[in-house]
Amino acid sequence: MVILLATVVLVGCPTPTGDDPPDAPSPGTPGDAGTLDADFGSGGFYEWRIEENAILHEGRIVEATGSGRSVTLSRKSVAGDLDTSFGTGGSVTVTLPETFDTFSVVSAIPTRIIQTGSRYLVGGSFGVAVDENGAFALAVTTSGTPDASFGNTAVDGLAMTYDDTPTGETDWGEQEFIHVQSSGRVVLMGRSTIGGTNRMVTVGFTSAGAIDTTYGGSGTGYSIFGESDAPFHGAVADASDNIYVPVFVAGQKIGLWRILPNGTPDASFDGDGFLESNGLSLDMFFAISVAESIALDSSGRILIAGGISDSTTYRVGVVAYLPSGVRDTTFGGDYNTDGTPDGFVVFDRFNVTNVTTERADEIEVDGADNIILGAVLEPEGSGRFDLHLFRLDSDGALDPEFGTDGVTVLPDADDSNSVLNDMFITADGKLMINARDYLYQLNN
Repeated sequence: MVILLATVVLVGCPTPTGDDPPDAPSPGTPGDAGTLDADFGSGGFYEWRIEENAILHEGRIVEATGSGRSVTLSRKSVAGDLDTSFGTGGSVTVTLPETFDTFSVVSAIPTRIIQTGSRYLVGGSFGVAVDENGAFALAVTTSGTPDASFGNTAVDGLAMTYDDTPTGETDWGEQEFIHVQSSGRVVLMGRSTIGGTNRMVTVGFTSAGAIDTTYGGSGTGYSIFGESDAPFHGAVADASDNIYVPVFVAGQKIGLWRILPNGTPDASFDGDGFLESNGLSLDMFFAISVAESIALDSSGRILIAGGISDSTTYRVGVVAYLPSGVRDTTFGGDYNTDGTPDGFVVFDRFNVTNVTTERADEIEVDGADNIILGAVLEPEGSGRFDLHLFRLDSDGALDPEFGTDGVTVLPDADDSNSVLNDMFITADGKLMINARDYLYQLNN
C-alpha cells in the first residue's frame, strides 16, 4: 500500500517588508467590515512565510515544521518574529525515535495543531523504511516544553501508533483532524487508500497518551469507515464530541459522516451514521463536488463549503444541514422555485475559466453567526488567481455591510498565485487570513 504525504517547507526567517501587494484594497477604519485593518502591520498585512498548519493563539502564530525525524514547534508574533518566551528562543524541537514497532522511522510530517488548556497538540504522520506510514500526537506545553505527562514512547510528549488497526494493515495517511474530548481522550483522524479504496481511519489515545482500547468498537482503539468515499479535507467536532466528516461520493453527491465520541458511526444519523444526498435540488443537478471545509454555527447547524457543480461548471457554494442531518430549508436560495429555500447557496457571478479552482477553500463562523467563505478564484481571462472573501448572513444571503455587496477581493501579490491556508476569527472579532506569504487582517 502506498500513501501520499504532504511536504511541509519552512522558508527563512520572516521579516515584514512594508510593501503593499499590487492593487490591495485601501485600509479602512474600524467598523468598515471587509476592509484591511489599518492598525495591523503595514496597512493591514505582514509579509512572511506562514505554514499551512499554523493556528492563532492569544494573538500569536503557532506553527510546526518537519525535518527528517524531527518536529519543530514555533511561536511567533503576527509580524513573524519568534516569541522568545516560548521554548528555546521561540521554538522547541522533538525528534521521533529511530525505530518504532520494529520499523525504522525515516520522517515526520506535522499537519494539524490545536491548543487545549495549557498545551499544544500536534498531529501528524511518520514514514518508515518500508514506504508506509504511522501516526503521532505530540503534546507541548504553552511555555514550550514537551509534556512529560503524555505519550507512549521514551520521548516526552510523544504518542505513536502503527500497524494496530482491526485489519492488521498500516492504514495511516495524512492526518486531517485532531481533537481533545471533554474526557481528555485525544482523537486523531486521517485518510488512506486501502486495497484501492479511499477510507478514513481514526484512533483514540487516553489523556496520558496510551492507545485507548475502549475507542472504536473493535477493542484496538481504532475505527475505519467509508467504503468508497473520496479522501476528506477536514472535520469538525460539536460540543458533545461528535465528529462530522464531509466527503465526496461518486456521482457528484455529498456525503457526511457523524462519528460518536466512542469512535463508531452514529446509527441515529440517517440510519447508519452516513448521510448521502443525490443532489441538492429537486429540479437541478447540484452537488458539492469538492467538500473543502466544514464549520458549525452556534445552533449546531452544519455548514459545508466547497465547489458546487451542475455537471458542467463548478461554482463557489455552501450547503447547510441541521444537526439531525436534514437540509436546512431556511437557508440559501430557492433554485427549484417552489417558494422554499433549498438549503444551499451558489455564486454564479464568480464563474472562472479554470473550473478546478472555483470552490470555497475555507469556511469560518464568527460570533454573530455570520458565515465567512474564502476562495482563490481566477477572474475571467485574467490569468491570475485572487483571494475572494464572502460574508453571508445566517440565512445564506450575502451581507451588503461587508466589502462590496458582501465580497472583498485581495488580488494576488507580486504576480504570483494567491494561496489560502486558513482563516481565523480573532479575540476582538477581526478576520485574520493566512495566505502563506501574507498575513492579512480585516475588519469584520
